[in-house]
Formats: sequence, C-alpha cells, structure tokens
Amino acid sequence: MDEALLALLEKKEFAYITIRELCAAAGVNRSTFYLHYQNMTELLEESIAYMNRQFYECFPPKHEDTAKAHFLSPAYLEPYLTYVKEHRRLFRPALRQSAVLRSAVLRSEEQFRFLFQEVFSPYMARLGIPERERPYMIQFYLHGILAIVELWLEQDCREPVDDIIEMILRYTHTGEAT
Repeated sequence: MDEALLALLEKKEFAYITIRELCAAAGVNRSTFYLHYQNMTELLEESIAYMNRQFYECFPPKHEDTAKAHFLSPAYLEPYLTYVKEHRRLFRPALRQSAVLRSAVLRSEEQFRFLFQEVFSPYMARLGIPERERPYMIQFYLHGILAIVELWLEQDCREPVDDIIEMILRYTHTGEAT
C-alpha cells in the first residue's frame, strides 16, 4: 500500500486520494486496508517512515568515518534537500496534517536516532562538545533547519537546493566550537 500511495501522490494531492482508489491501485480489498490502518493518515505516516528508510541509504555506512564530515555541510545537506524536493508530494501533505503527524514525519525518533548516532554525535565528539550538551545542541540545529525545510516545502521547493544549503549554512554559522 505504501507503493500505491506513493504512485498516487505522483498524480494528485493526498487530500483527494480515496481509500477506494488506493485499494484499487494496491490490488487489495477495503477490508485489507482497514485491517492495517484506521485511516489514510496512518498510511501516510507509514509511507513517510518507508521513505525515510530509503533516504538513510544516502548517508555513508556506519563503518565509514562520518566524524570527518561536518553535518552542516553540502555533503549531508544536498542529499537530504534533494530527497525532500524529489518527494515533496509526499512530504507536503504531511505538513498539512496535525502537529503530531508532522512531528512523526519530519522529526521521527528513528530519523533523529540515526542522525544523532551516525552523523552528529561523532562530529560533536571530535569538536570536544560535552556529551551532556549534545542533545540540546542537536535540538537547536534540527528545529531551525526543519523550520527552513518546512517553509521551503510550503513554497513547493521553488528555491534551488543550493540556495537553501547556503541559507542553512549562513544562518547556523557559529564559528569554531570550543
């Protein structure tokens, strides 16, 4: 059903996709849909998680030294923003849903845990940032960056990816950490 939803989102907005239409595209009965989901929002949330798992493949494997790269660099921002832009038809409807769903979609625990363990924490350790401060620092940066991404999505990703990267880098520049 995830794949069927993603295919339908390429043709029309989420708000206009019906359960009947989704079931026809997935080749399942409505009862099968209701066996797994209470509503379309639950399926959207699951589809976002599915897309996030695909997105994680853009990052270097765990065994590579991710601490060598700055997490606020084009090397990390470009694949993320390109991915969001390419899949904006999936991410935009999530922004229109409740704050709870938006949180699950854009700030999911799984996504945060991956970014924290694989990207941010090794970099902050290298900079000598105390371990107890790292979660606070990450929240500060993530919320600011996500606010930019949300506004960009609301504007249908009209600004080029490189311009958004430049803004994020300019707005988050704090000089050398001590």
